[in-house]
Amino acid sequence: FVAAEGYKLASFDYSQIELRILAEMCGDEALVQAFQRRVDVHTVTASLMYGISEDQVTKEQRRLAKLLNYAVLYGVTEYGLANQLGGGFSTSEARALIEQYRERFPSVKAFTDATIAEARSKGFTTTIRNRRRYFPDIHNANRNERMYAERQAMNAPLQGTASDLIKLAMIAIPPLLEGRKTRMLLQVHDELVFELADGEEDLIEPIRNAMEQGIPEIKIPIEVDVKI
Repeated sequence: FVAAEGYKLASFDYSQIELRILAEMCGDEALVQAFQRRVDVHTVTASLMYGISEDQVTKEQRRLAKLLNYAVLYGVTEYGLANQLGGGFSTSEARALIEQYRERFPSVKAFTDATIAEARSKGFTTTIRNRRRYFPDIHNANRNERMYAERQAMNAPLQGTASDLIKLAMIAIPPLLEGRKTRMLLQVHDELVFELADGEEDLIEPIRNAMEQGIPEIKIPIEVDVKI
């Protein structure tokens, strides 16, 4: 994509949005504090897992912590995590890392267990704004189908709330652009892309604010990265 004459492309991207929503929904103290302190959540995760201070965390330890943070979000199995870790990690080593993570972040484990239990009892899960997703395979006799439904159920409140958030932002932003040349081009996952007219850079903060404040009941700080 190339911006038209007299315009620049502006990307507004939610930062670690699903992890922030996880912290909001599970209330895990360590995750909540990391986002409130506005420090790197993967470094915090690594320091807690390895029992070291944040300034002692190595790049490799942060990499492992980042993989674990997202493995939990998407219900990755120990086999899947071992593949992602690479470098000769065995399934048993990946399983031990997942167990260690669950011990360090008990509220995350409690949240995922409760979410799956809700899907089993009701047949659906909900986002923060109470939008439902149904899981007809949550009681499937086929184990693979059932476990796939459980992984989807675990992630749906998080990914679904992120989806709600960006949709609400897309409703709130057009009034800000009235009488301006700047236009919204497209949405890509957790990102909105604009053609920003030269001289209309004053729109950046109102757009960012509309995206960050889309669901006011979320108390965890939401951050949007802007690139021109």
